[in-house]
Amino acid sequence: MNELKKKTILMTLVGFVAGVLIGAWIIYLEVPGYLTEVGVSFGDVLTMLFSGIYGALAMGSTVVYDIESWSILKATIVHFLVTMVGMIVFFAVGIVIGEIELPEKNVLIIMSVCFVGAYIIIWLVQYLIYRYKVKKMNEELRQWKSNTK
Repeated sequence: MNELKKKTILMTLVGFVAGVLIGAWIIYLEVPGYLTEVGVSFGDVLTMLFSGIYGALAMGSTVVYDIESWSILKATIVHFLVTMVGMIVFFAVGIVIGEIELPEKNVLIIMSVCFVGAYIIIWLVQYLIYRYKVKKMNEELRQWKSNTK
């Protein structure tokens, strides 16, 4: 199995676990004492399952950044579209199973803006971290080359 497939499987599993945990945390925070008094409903289990699936999708799709033949722009667009479509499906399923109420139009716009804003911030932070690492590696390579002459 090649490295990209291994990384995809690992990131998908990590994303699934993280998604389930985040889903459980949201359910826990939603109504204080809910889990201890009422217990976990079938809808809660579905919410955690779909949170896990969304996490797997979002984390698993990060491997597009490792496809060397793709530009950073292409990888970013593909990853963004995958995560955005996943988020739309997540909310649609939540509305259908009755775990999420259909929000007003304004709320959907605010949620979309927050999603895009968070995506941009996370992307920018990651980009700056990798740019710094590449700059540092290039400096070390220049020093190594000057010392070997």
